[in-house]
Amino acid sequence: MALTREVLEELLDKKLAPLQASLDFLNEKYDIILKKVSDQEVKVKELSKENSRLHSEVGLLRSTLSNQGKWLNDLEQYGRRECLEIRGIPEVKGEDTSQIACQVANLIGVKLSRQDISTSHRIKPKNSTAKFPPSIIVKFTSRDKRDETYKARGRLRELSTHNVPGLDRFKSNSIYLTRLAF
Repeated sequence: MALTREVLEELLDKKLAPLQASLDFLNEKYDIILKKVSDQEVKVKELSKENSRLHSEVGLLRSTLSNQGKWLNDLEQYGRRECLEIRGIPEVKGEDTSQIACQVANLIGVKLSRQDISTSHRIKPKNSTAKFPPSIIVKFTSRDKRDETYKARGRLRELSTHNVPGLDRFKSNSIYLTRLAF
């Protein structure tokens, strides 16, 4: 039996038709996957650009925050330039810290009156179990008066709380004058 070309083509078409259908199906799925991969690549590029932009923005914000922190610290230091800290004075209920500051200044030869003091108060120690009494912060109305008091602090070496009127009933403590530096 002689097979003709047409018969062979028909037979091949019959046998290859399911393979062609499978190949067409796979091509269609491949095109869909290729499109999804392409879309994902575009999204990854967009996200990468946004990530870079956000990293730059975070760096800028960190720098700005650091500068603001330095500026705030400088401003706080500037605000404390008229202040001194008095350490070693026992705390008495109902005390007048401005009066104590005047007494300490007068002990070291500085004529200090209430008009020379803007405000004064105690600050609690950071460690609540500290064995020293809370310091007194004194803000002067003039930097000159603060400097005069600070320069005379060396005279405190020979003095103690027993030399401060009203504090002689307490244990004798050394008195220290320091600049504020937080």
